[in-house]
Amino acid sequence: MSALFALCGVDLAHGRDTALRGVNLELKEGGVTALLGPNGSGKTTLLRALLGLLAPRAGVVRFRGRDLRAYSRRDLARRIAYLPQNAEIAWAVEGRTFVGLGRTPYVGAWGLRADDRAAVARAMAVAGVEAFADRVVSTLSGGERARVLIARALAGEPQ
Repeated sequence: MSALFALCGVDLAHGRDTALRGVNLELKEGGVTALLGPNGSGKTTLLRALLGLLAPRAGVVRFRGRDLRAYSRRDLARRIAYLPQNAEIAWAVEGRTFVGLGRTPYVGAWGLRADDRAAVARAMAVAGVEAFADRVVSTLSGGERARVLIARALAGEPQ
């Protein structure tokens, strides 16, 4: 297995407060990794650095052997899906349309193409949410909404 992510000597901070110092970590492709620790120990901070949402104060974050800063936001969005623990759906949108937002990094000026619609259909099938395609997401139960959020992440076909 090759390294999907690597952190080398990474320091992460929130303003002046150092959250993590000297982190060296390698996440292998195809592996499963759990981040465990008490509240405030830096788990979310570490994830934000892996996503390129938080720049390290020191060290380097690599994705597939390349410095994360070398990727455009669009390139990263095509390769990495992220589902935050408190994802909210703040507007009345139907399931299929919401899952289609996962295709945003691929969409051109003319909207979803046939291959985008096919990716949305596949993601909805994998997540088992085809029945919610025409339902307003805010009317779904918490568990149903969570599955629609997973389908949106899968629709982007991340690595």
